[in-house]
Amino acid sequence: MTRFRVGPMVWVFGALFVVVTVLVADHVIRHLDQSVYDWLTPTGSWNQTHQLVSDVPDWTAPHFQLVAFGIFVLVLVRRRRSLTPILVAGLLVGLAAFLVLAVKRMVPAVDTGGHLSGAGSYPSGHMAMTVATVGGVLLLLTAKTRWWQWVLVSLVPFAMACCLLYGAIHWTSDVIGGALLGATVVALVAGVPDRAGVKQVPARQRSDAPAR
Repeated sequence: MTRFRVGPMVWVFGALFVVVTVLVADHVIRHLDQSVYDWLTPTGSWNQTHQLVSDVPDWTAPHFQLVAFGIFVLVLVRRRRSLTPILVAGLLVGLAAFLVLAVKRMVPAVDTGGHLSGAGSYPSGHMAMTVATVGGVLLLLTAKTRWWQWVLVSLVPFAMACCLLYGAIHWTSDVIGGALLGATVVALVAGVPDRAGVKQVPARQRSDAPAR
C-alpha cells in the first residue's frame, strides 16, 4: 500500500521560506526591496505600461484563480469518476491560504505604498496561490511528473512575479516568500498517494500485462 511521503523538496522550499521570513521580520532585506522597487519604478517614471502590468494581478486575483481551479477540478472529477481530485485540491488551496494568512498576521509588513493593511504585505497571496493552483493542475493531471513539466509550469508564476514587481504591487521579498510558500505546499501535496485519482501502474506490471 502506498503511503504519504514527504519529499526532500518540502524541506528545501520550507527551509528557504523560513530564512526569507526571518530576514523580512528583522528588516534585513528592506534595502534590497527598496532598491529593486526604485530600479523598476523610478520616481516620475510611471507610465501606461506600468499601469497595464499592474492591472494583470487584479484580473488574476486569488479568488479568480480559485474559481478557475475549481472548475478544472470538477471537470476532472466527472471524467475520472473519482473524488480524489477534490480532496487533493482542497488540501492544496486550503493549506496555502491558511499559511499565507497566518504568516501575514505574524509578520506585519508594510506594502509598497508604505501602508500596513490588516493582513500585511508579506508573503504575497497572489504569488502563493498562483504557484499552488498551477502546480496543482500538474499534480492532478499526471501521477508521475517530469522535471521539464515543472519548468513549463514555472513560467506562469514567473510572469506573475514580473507583474507584481513591475506594477509596484509587492516588494521582492513578498514575491519570493509567496513563491516559496506555494512551492512548499505543492511539494508536500505531491507526496499524497494516488493524488491524481489514477493509480500509477508499476513498470513490472506493465511489462507483464498481456498485449491487446
